[in-house]
Amino acid sequence: MNESYWDLCSDPRQMLPYIDKRTGERALRLFSCACCRRVWLSLGAREREAIRVAERYVDGEAKVGSLRNAARSLPFSVAGATFLAPGGPWARTDHADHALWTAKHCLGLADTPSGPERSTQARLLRCVFGNPFRATSLDSSLRTPDVLTLAQGAYKERIMPEGTLDATRLAVLADALEEAGARDFVLDHLRGPGPHVRGCHVVDLLLGK
Repeated sequence: MNESYWDLCSDPRQMLPYIDKRTGERALRLFSCACCRRVWLSLGAREREAIRVAERYVDGEAKVGSLRNAARSLPFSVAGATFLAPGGPWARTDHADHALWTAKHCLGLADTPSGPERSTQARLLRCVFGNPFRATSLDSSLRTPDVLTLAQGAYKERIMPEGTLDATRLAVLADALEEAGARDFVLDHLRGPGPHVRGCHVVDLLLGK
């Protein structure tokens, strides 16, 4: 795996071992939720609510008890049950191993866990984790009041039920960042085809998440 292959890879299982092992629970959980939202129409009411609780939890809008209860309410056969639980696999293994475990289960949720679906999940992975072969940082001067307002709007206003970020909002955010002097790779990501989801590494960097 190298930077060029990372940008072209269509199999998340090959990519996950290369994410930064220091990556926190937040990114892994949101990547998992994004994978699950890909099959939203195939999920039952309890599964959908568990995903919503997990998404609220990463922003401090749901307590750990609510997350635990949501996970316990799921049928054992549901692939997402364990990764939703606090103190899950990331408490026992390194983050790369947990990400691999999560990906396998999320892929199992998909109706077509190969070909186009895996390719889409590879793009989700790039959205959430960026490129591990390229340091991603943003100068503090880019965090102007206008940029932060636009970034917060893009983060909050998602297209449901897929949970994707609005491409128009991201394009406006990219324009504001360009005026502020952002580098090309930041602009290219925001203007790219996506899909972009909550946990997008550029939006998270701007908002300090």
